[in-house]
Amino acid sequence: MRCLNFGLLISFCVATGSAAQSVPGRELLVFPAGTLGAPVTLGDLPGHVIWNPATLDLPSAVRVRASIAALNSSNDQGVSTQVISVSARAYRGALVNVSVMQAGVSGMLRTDTDPQSLGGELRYATTLVSAGLAQEHEHTRVGAAIRWRRGESGSESASRLGVDAGMVLDDVGPRDLRVAASTFLWGPGQPDATRPRFGIAGDLRVAGADSVRELRAGYEMGGGTGLPREHHLFMSGTLGRTVGFGGVVMERAYGHLSTHLRLGIGLRYGRYTVGIGREVDDGGVGASYQFLLSADAS
Repeated sequence: MRCLNFGLLISFCVATGSAAQSVPGRELLVFPAGTLGAPVTLGDLPGHVIWNPATLDLPSAVRVRASIAALNSSNDQGVSTQVISVSARAYRGALVNVSVMQAGVSGMLRTDTDPQSLGGELRYATTLVSAGLAQEHEHTRVGAAIRWRRGESGSESASRLGVDAGMVLDDVGPRDLRVAASTFLWGPGQPDATRPRFGIAGDLRVAGADSVRELRAGYEMGGGTGLPREHHLFMSGTLGRTVGFGGVVMERAYGHLSTHLRLGIGLRYGRYTVGIGREVDDGGVGASYQFLLSADAS
């Protein structure tokens, strides 16, 4: 079902052209690269800073963190995404981040008024460059990011500058409640042109004594004008250096309801973090896979 929803989004964008969407390729960024199945709005993996600038966080002994992430969807969807991210400590405890995300879809053929191909594939891709800043105040961390996105659809291209903001409320009460909210790709103009995503999420500890050995459960809701509406029920577990994620995403787009299973696992060893993730939907169109690698420098 996700393949059908995604195909409808792509077809709508290409058919209506720049009148409906000033920067092509927004639909390619509904795939949560770099999160390994964790909620997009709330998480501490290096890839989360793309989706919520307030998730930018570094341990006290770490000065710089560099990471790469990739996502590949099934052949029916043909989407691939790559992310490069660098975070560092700045003045008076502030943290800064620079990230670049590139996404594209393969297998789109040029057509006119019938399904007959006109020859050659239609390039449909987008690039996002983000510069963010985050600051922590007791249990609250706030962040903001300037975004520049360029999209290509065939021979046409356009770009847009925007800004996003987010917050994370952490370590509240005996169950270590966490609450987060953020925007993604917000900018001035009409909603159908910018199509920002708004997300809110929260979780708490349901078992375990501390962050080294714990089991957490939570809920995330996200969506926006012209975007799928998502409800994500998730659990995460930490055991020493290993962290795992599992959840069910219920997504509604164009009147269709689909369900996705998101799973991921990460291993922290020394100054390195490596992880893989997998998402499967109920439509039988195949799975998408994620990979994440980060390294810290003191």
